[in-house]
Amino acid sequence: MPVGTGADWALNGMETGFFASSSDRKFIYQSTLVIEKDITKRLFAFVEYVGNFPSDGGNNQFINSGAGYLIDDRQQIDFHVGFGLVRNARSYFFGLGYSFRIEGVLQQRDRASTRPLEATPRLNLVTK
Repeated sequence: MPVGTGADWALNGMETGFFASSSDRKFIYQSTLVIEKDITKRLFAFVEYVGNFPSDGGNNQFINSGAGYLIDDRQQIDFHVGFGLVRNARSYFFGLGYSFRIEGVLQQRDRASTRPLEATPRLNLVTK
């Protein structure tokens, strides 16, 4: 959940634990902290800390920074660059992204759209 800091700034964070079945490191705890700044209504920049802490040790931590642009209310493009903070992390990395939002997928369908054909109002046109 974002914390409003005023002047178009936001502070977000997340704590996650997950099991990675395809990895030798079965349980991984991840911690993130993001500071984000709205530059315009659609353009934003961010700096993020990410730490991955596998149950068997060998953690990796890095700083990630970038910017994004909201194409519309449901689409976004972004880029990021980052570098590792510990020996186990990658020295540097970069990426490009495209995100889209799907709304209402898990909501109940509109009852009006599922009415039987006979109950659907019709417009009767008569031609001579």
